Amino acid sequence: MTSQDTEHVGAMASRRPPSLPERADIALLALLPTLAVRAWQQPSPVWIGIALLALILPLLRRLLPSVSASRGLLIAPNLLLLAAWMPATAPHTLGLALLACVVLAAIWRGRDAAHPFHPAMIAAALALIVWPAPVDSVVRSDAALLPAVASALGGLLLIGRGVVRWQAPAGLLAGAALTLLVAMMLSPALDSDPLIPALLSPLVLTAFFVADDPPRTCLHARARGLLGALTGAMAMAAMLALHILHRDPQVLLALAGVMLLGNAAAPTFDRLFATPRTPRASTP
Repeated sequence: MTSQDTEHVGAMASRRPPSLPERADIALLALLPTLAVRAWQQPSPVWIGIALLALILPLLRRLLPSVSASRGLLIAPNLLLLAAWMPATAPHTLGLALLACVVLAAIWRGRDAAHPFHPAMIAAALALIVWPAPVDSVVRSDAALLPAVASALGGLLLIGRGVVRWQAPAGLLAGAALTLLVAMMLSPALDSDPLIPALLSPLVLTAFFVADDPPRTCLHARARGLLGALTGAMAMAAMLALHILHRDPQVLLALAGVMLLGNAAAPTFDRLFATPRTPRASTP
């Protein structure tokens, strides 16, 4: 090993992974661009207040020791993720999802890594089953492109700060894009369908904020990439099929359901990609 390799290994070893409060703060700041765009597109005191929470809560944690020690604020990223992910035109469904997320956090208090499913996706699925809601309608494609770009910028912040790794988000987006490309080749009418740009923001949020959630993702890099690609392809295929069947209120439910299936499949993919041990030769 050369001296440069030794320095690189030492730098990697000395890089401390972010703690749970630090991860929560980074996730809140990563959600800020998406929430700010939503508050700008739908100006109201509620959405402005939600966007400000993504900025204020990390500051409070740094300034007030009592807030910094509180484990209750660790749920804030999932709550704001639901606010950004759920349709803005369905406040009742969003409120039900937020309530479900709080109840799940109370049930699993202090045992976040003990359950295999992403709590925000469970809450979203429960709310959408009880109170279905279609994806926000888009009149202009740029109205959907802006929040998707904001979500991608937040996701790059997560990757840059070491909160998530790139394989699962890249795999999910690639699998979804390939499936959409095939669908457009088979049905050219999808090219002008308003559903496609409306799906961009929740899909990008799912890729960066859900697909590589550490307690519920694969340990092996190749497993993360492959599972991300499969979940992205399955989610896009399911959403397009539901849209063709005129069942738009179930489109987001399909996305949440596929992500929960991906959580359940993560241990199996890890076993498939586990490096087999080389048996030692027996000594005479």
